Amino acid sequence: MFSTAFLLIFMGFYLQYNLSGKVKSRHKSSYLVYMEQHALLSRALGVAAAVAGLIIMVARLGVGSGLFGFVVVLMSVGCLIVALAPFRFLRWRHLAGLYLGSVCFEVLIF
Repeated sequence: MFSTAFLLIFMGFYLQYNLSGKVKSRHKSSYLVYMEQHALLSRALGVAAAVAGLIIMVARLGVGSGLFGFVVVLMSVGCLIVALAPFRFLRWRHLAGLYLGSVCFEVLIF
């Protein structure tokens, strides 16, 4: 469940990051170009994904630690995206593999 919360927070931040005017990428994927052209949809999906991640964190950890955990994950994801996205290291195949691997570990360990 934490993996899903992390992925949702990641997606929410990345959708907001994609709309930034300072981000100048020449080789964007077709879905990122589509989301950039439809800014209202991108903002709504980004906020909805982040709020869903927040709800999962609060449901799993409680109100205080869930909010604190959300802020920590949001800062971590923000640093990761801002540092790696300009170099095009964040590919959807890699993220899907990382997500599936972390879900498997989460199911086996917890």
